[in-house]
Amino acid sequence: WAPGIYPASASATVNIKQENGVIRSRITSSNIYDHQGAVLELKNKITGDFEVIVDLKNEFSSAAWSDTVLVFHDDSWNNNFHIALRKAVDSPYQLAQGVVVNGQGQDSATIALDNSGPVTVKLKRIGNKVEYYYKNSTGQFILFATKTDAFLGDGRIALVINSWPTNFPSVTSTFDNFSGKVNF
Repeated sequence: WAPGIYPASASATVNIKQENGVIRSRITSSNIYDHQGAVLELKNKITGDFEVIVDLKNEFSSAAWSDTVLVFHDDSWNNNFHIALRKAVDSPYQLAQGVVVNGQGQDSATIALDNSGPVTVKLKRIGNKVEYYYKNSTGQFILFATKTDAFLGDGRIALVINSWPTNFPSVTSTFDNFSGKVNF
């Protein structure tokens, strides 16, 4: 895993700890206007089909909007697809799916959740199709979105915390039970 900040010019402080297999990340913004993220990404690129599973938990957010995200992206981040645990002020938690193609956001799907997690999510690419899953209370993976002809190139898996700040917020999230397989 390689840590970083997105975008690289973001005015944020990032604290990332790995303890007992759990990755805990905290971002504190010093600029109320930037959309900023703490990033941990796999160093090796992935080509072809893959499946990744991780538990997402948003432990604390003073931001107007924050995401705890599993994402697959190209080197520029202009092409990616992701699944996020989202928290907005005065709203219930949501699970959100998204796609960015050539720097432009595409359609997305959301479902309401009754708590901040952890929620187990799975991101799967097979051929030209991306599937987005979450695990329900009985332990079954539920498909909640599918996208055809999403970004099909080489890329990296990343764990991200995003913050849309107001009043110098901080966000703390955890990522646990990460597993993956490639070219199955």
